[in-house]
Amino acid sequence: MLFNGLFIVASAIISQPDPNTVDLERLQGTWLPTECIRRGKELSEERLKGTSLVFKNKTYHHGDVSPCPVFQEFGISASTNPKEIDFTANSFFQRSISRGIYELNQDRLVLYFKLEVSWRPASSRRDNYDIKWTFERQK
Repeated sequence: MLFNGLFIVASAIISQPDPNTVDLERLQGTWLPTECIRRGKELSEERLKGTSLVFKNKTYHHGDVSPCPVFQEFGISASTNPKEIDFTANSFFQRSISRGIYELNQDRLVLYFKLEVSWRPASSRRDNYDIKWTFERQK
């Protein structure tokens, strides 16, 4: 009887999907910005126009919509609270990592960052981040 109970509990634990895999799949595709707030000031719609965030496997492209975008690496940790996301940018002379947190709900993605690239916001509370991007999935 005890063995059967342990087997059921173990089966339930094993059958749980990996949160990183689930969110990685949900992120795939093109996202268009609906809002960007930097240090409390909202960027105009004109400045957001023509910008996108594209996730393809474990790579991303952020910037102008381009027929030949350059993809860089990103990584997530969906099992943390808040969920973490790191964007790696490689240039000719250096490599930088922007450490952020994210919220992913259906077709809405919100990213939070500090201006100091190596720091990660502790939460989505206004006093914890410098930059907030809100995106909607392109349909």
